[in-house]
Amino acid sequence: MKSTNRINNSFGPVGSFSGKIIFIAGIIVCFSSLYGLIIAIFGAFVGFTCATTTVDLEKKRVRFSNNIFGIIPTGSWLNLEPTMKLGVEKVTKAWRTYSQSNRTADISDNVIRITLFSSENKPLFPIKNFKTKDDALTELDILCNELGLQKA
Repeated sequence: MKSTNRINNSFGPVGSFSGKIIFIAGIIVCFSSLYGLIIAIFGAFVGFTCATTTVDLEKKRVRFSNNIFGIIPTGSWLNLEPTMKLGVEKVTKAWRTYSQSNRTADISDNVIRITLFSSENKPLFPIKNFKTKDDALTELDILCNELGLQKA
């Protein structure tokens, strides 16, 4: 069984929202000019491109990928080794945007993340995001049992 988990938007929340607005504007402009198609493609790329992780429980492998336009995955499968570990870590990301009047708008995102670690305890890539630590620890136990990995 495969499960795909969305990690984040590649261009952040402001870029994603702006890309979706540009995409809609490009679709509207397409009715009067072919340049709207270029605008729509650019908006779709910025608005819908995201990072995901796919976990294949049957073959015991994972794939971290950037999904271009939200549908075309670009990433290779990594076969899990028994020396790899899964762990929980708190991640805080912040995005800053400047307006025309030179004011800043900061957006921060605090998530609890299950991360795959190598045998040397170096983080490889995130597996899944959670809002609470209890949910993450419950899912960590389930994934460790199903994939046969240790906790970090």
